[in-house]
Formats: sequence, C-alpha cells, structure tokens
Amino acid sequence: MEKKKALEKKKALEKKKALEKKKALEKKKALEKKKALEKKKALEKKKALELEEALKIKERELARQAQEKVLLEKMRKLEEDRLLEAKAAEEKARQAELEAAHAFEVSEVERFMAAIKRKVQTRWRIPPKSTGLSVTLTIELLPSGELKAVGIKSTSGNPVYDRSAEHAASSISTYPVPDDVNIFDRHFRKFSMRFSPVD
Repeated sequence: MEKKKALEKKKALEKKKALEKKKALEKKKALEKKKALEKKKALEKKKALELEEALKIKERELARQAQEKVLLEKMRKLEEDRLLEAKAAEEKARQAELEAAHAFEVSEVERFMAAIKRKVQTRWRIPPKSTGLSVTLTIELLPSGELKAVGIKSTSGNPVYDRSAEHAASSISTYPVPDDVNIFDRHFRKFSMRFSPVD
C-alpha cells in the first residue's frame, strides 16, 4: 500500500514537474514571441521614421529647387531689364550722335553754301535793269574745290542776266568746300544755286 502511495506520489510529482516544465517552455515561447513582436514593431517604427525623414529631405530639396528657380527667374529678369536699359541708352546715344552729326552737316552745308554764294557775288557784274530777275545755276565741283562745270538750270528769261551770273561762277577756279568727303559728295559735287540782285 505504501509502495503504491509512493508510486502515486512519484507519478504526481513527475506530472507536476512535467507541467511546470511545459509552463516554463510556454512562458519562454511567449516571451520570445513578445520580443520578436517588439523587435518587429521597433523595425517598422524605424522604417516609418526613415521614410518620414526621406520625405522631409525630399520636400526640403523641392522647396530649395523652387526657391532656386524663383531666384534664377529674378536674375534672368534683372539681366533682361539691364540689357534693355543698356540697349535703350545705346540707341539714345546713337540717336544723339546722329542728330549732332546731322546738325553739324547742316551747319557746314549752310556755311559753305553762303561762302560760295559770296565768292560768286564778288565776281558778278549785275547788268542794269535786273530787278526782279533770278537765275538758278548748276555747279559741279571736284573734291579739291576745283570747278568742273557750270550750267543754267532755270533761266531768268533775260539771256544777258543769265550769262553774267554764269560768267561770274565760271571765273572762279577754286571754290571753298568742306574737308568731309561725305558731306562734299552729298551736297557739293553737283548742286544748284539761285542768284538774284537782292540776294
């Protein structure tokens, strides 16, 4: 009987140990499962943080690129405005230069035309009873001022009067002309001049 009781006690003890062992194993497995889950969660959290950081970096890069684009556009506009202003200033200066050159040319033409007229008038013996008459002569000159030809462009209707003016112009071998070849070519190579007693 005692042997039987001891055997039962032994069996119960073994059963208890097996149960405790099973529980410890289950506890160990549960703990490992918990750790694996925590590890997985930590890894997911890390990935989420990395993704968030990557998105932030991307946003910052896009913002920087947008800012850079705006800045480049501003710089391009400033450069465009500067070029337009420079072009306008250049055009204004060129216009002023042209106006000055034109004004100079006009004054030179007037000055030399007046000098030529005075020179012809000093040689001109105006016939009597010439009041109200006028003749227009065509005068051709060489760049040196030498006379090439004189002709009557429009007559006064009085041949004596016309010839007297033509003779006065022909009697001058060298006329005063500007040094500027372009002004000479445009205005003094061949030109017309009107003569009347009251001029």
